[in-house]
Amino acid sequence: MPTPRVSGGIIADQMLTGSLKYFKMVGAFAYTVSDGTVTLDSSTAGGDPGVTYYYLVGVDKPVPESLAELALRQIMEKCNIVEIGIVGVPGSETAIHFSAANTSFGWLDAAGVVDTAAMVAAVAALGATVTVPTTSSGPVDDNTVVPVTATPSTTVTITEVPFLLA
Repeated sequence: MPTPRVSGGIIADQMLTGSLKYFKMVGAFAYTVSDGTVTLDSSTAGGDPGVTYYYLVGVDKPVPESLAELALRQIMEKCNIVEIGIVGVPGSETAIHFSAANTSFGWLDAAGVVDTAAMVAAVAALGATVTVPTTSSGPVDDNTVVPVTATPSTTVTITEVPFLLA
């Protein structure tokens, strides 16, 4: 019979000892997860003229280069994100729950307090230049139809939240 651990382990090491900080980021992150209508550029195939093909992102699959991904990359410039959870519907407000390692956490103000305003400013700095190809104007299975792009809002809130064992 295995012997139970009485100290250490991932729960004691990471959660109960405070080595993780927990955050909730909420905003209109347009198509973080595909509902089956997201199409992405591909390469141009031979011929004269060449034909550009687009590929459909499957239902419930993450969308590469979405605003949510770019926002998390901005935040990761000053910390190490170790967990991500996404709650939302494609094209509407999305809540992204994430935890960051407490060691080498760079989003602190001069008083050593978590500076969520600076995190929000970094995400907002992405501006309206981010576009996500969300739907094609033709049949969904036609990978030659140019996708329509959506410009997501960069309005976002980030709050530090406590970890709760329910």
